[in-house]
Amino acid sequence: MASSARRCIFCGAKADSYEHVFPDWINRVIVNDEIDSEFFSVADGKVEDARNYKTNKAAGLRAKIVCGRCNHGWMAELELAASPLLRPLIVGQETTLNQAEQLLAAQWATKTAMVGETIMYRQAQFSQDDRDLVRVQGHPPLRARVAIATYSMEQPVATRYTRGLGGVRRDGTPFMDLYVHTIQIAHLVFSIRGTTTLPASDNRSLESIAEPRYYEIPIFPPVETCRWPPRFVMNEKTFIEYAGGNNIGG
Repeated sequence: MASSARRCIFCGAKADSYEHVFPDWINRVIVNDEIDSEFFSVADGKVEDARNYKTNKAAGLRAKIVCGRCNHGWMAELELAASPLLRPLIVGQETTLNQAEQLLAAQWATKTAMVGETIMYRQAQFSQDDRDLVRVQGHPPLRARVAIATYSMEQPVATRYTRGLGGVRRDGTPFMDLYVHTIQIAHLVFSIRGTTTLPASDNRSLESIAEPRYYEIPIFPPVETCRWPPRFVMNEKTFIEYAGGNNIGG
């Protein structure tokens, strides 16, 4: 596990406050104490560096990587706004998200991926400019795409965070580095896909290779109406492929 940051990953102040990868309110949604939490990397469709946490709480892993002002300020406000929105999705209840709600869900998912990446990995894919966008402007990086999907709970895992890294070649030449962060909370799956290769303003190339497939619904940039859940429910094999970035063509 990566060492805790000495400075807040969002604003740069002294990191004097603990932050959970998954917020505590999830423990009030997922109450089954027989299921685990899991963190892993995916490369070439295979799980690597898997870490399972036997716990009676879905959200437990934390580290001192943020400051109290961020943790108890905008981050607390984000959790307060996101929790009633995400609860129906987590338990698989049918619902509809308008564009403002999609943006809120995308901000929450990207924030969660940024926290998870800092705790679990030594090298971050998200830049400080990316974190500033989430903190100050309330949306993911423009060179990232966020989508939601649904998981069958074929494996009884309460929460999972994974990161996959890859790339796209054109005419045999490396064209673009890619990352895909996948967050699973019971039936709800978020995918945050992006690149560190392109300038922040150049997202057309990313759009051309990150077009969502039929088992996910894009929420950033928002669509006119997001009807949950998708018709296709991912099983364990599909989830691993999805977490590995196999849904990104190119």
